[in-house]
Amino acid sequence: MRSLAGDVIKQAFSQQTDEKLHRRLYAAICSCILEGSLKPATRMPPSRDLAGELTLSRNTVLRVYEQLQAEGYISARTSSGTFVSDSVLDNLDLRPNKEPVAVALEDHTRLSARCLELLGHASASPRQWGAFIPGVPDVQYFPHRVLKKIQDRLARRLRPAFLTYDAAGGVSELKEALADYLRTARGVRCSPDQILITEGIHQALDLVTRALCNPGDSAWIEEPGYWGIKNILRINAVNFSAIPVDEQGMIPPGPTEPAPKLIFVTPSHQYPLGSVMSLSRRQQLLLRARETRSWIIEDDYDSEFRFSGQPIPSLQGLEEETPVIYIGTFSKTLYP
Repeated sequence: MRSLAGDVIKQAFSQQTDEKLHRRLYAAICSCILEGSLKPATRMPPSRDLAGELTLSRNTVLRVYEQLQAEGYISARTSSGTFVSDSVLDNLDLRPNKEPVAVALEDHTRLSARCLELLGHASASPRQWGAFIPGVPDVQYFPHRVLKKIQDRLARRLRPAFLTYDAAGGVSELKEALADYLRTARGVRCSPDQILITEGIHQALDLVTRALCNPGDSAWIEEPGYWGIKNILRINAVNFSAIPVDEQGMIPPGPTEPAPKLIFVTPSHQYPLGSVMSLSRRQQLLLRARETRSWIIEDDYDSEFRFSGQPIPSLQGLEEETPVIYIGTFSKTLYP
């Protein structure tokens, strides 16, 4: 049976020139391990399979495996197979030095100035799960077995439409279920054909910004607010003003502030301070958006979580024909 490890060894074996087959195989496997092609804990091909791939006798492969095991490169586990040893990391200093990359190639691998600026402003933490990290659910307590049963039941009657490309912004059954849920639980006024399914909040924000803004347009964001919005606006060359928030939510600026194309808010649970936007502030913001022909982007990232009472109704459903684009997520109620 072919394996990725076997293919790696076969390629290295073909590059060896020693006349003795067992020496060629030994040198090939050693070079793969020391160069990192075969990483620690990688399962080695069974001796019978490797012998068949390299057209060698099984005794030759067994002889090499025994030598590598004696030297600590690989280790055998009863009923499991043979694996590259974790302790092989101690031998990595023995790797031959490679020729430095030609300086002439630097121009071909240099990142753009815009990319370097975006990386300089990236605020994502390398630690994305654990206690006291905001916006992250405790995925250990999710009812995985219940979801598995549902998935198994649905998988038995999957239609091709569920598995192929889509041009309607999402599976119709999902959008119909979402419209019912949002109407009941969040007070959102929408029909299924108004819903677009995206891969996450960043793609949703980027899609809205690309569709509604030209380079040089302006936007309002909350201060403090969600860090991811700033980089998306930078990517799309949209200027932004950081608008302060208080216990009632975003404080609408005075009439001298230039009219924005987009207004990003988290009215049901301000991120990260946790305040709920008051009714008067919501009405004030809606009036301002209508006057300036702006769009309010409502990020409803975790409204389902309440210590008591019902979830706060959405800003989008407060009035008829509101200039609001509602963005919600299942990354908190299911998992990211």
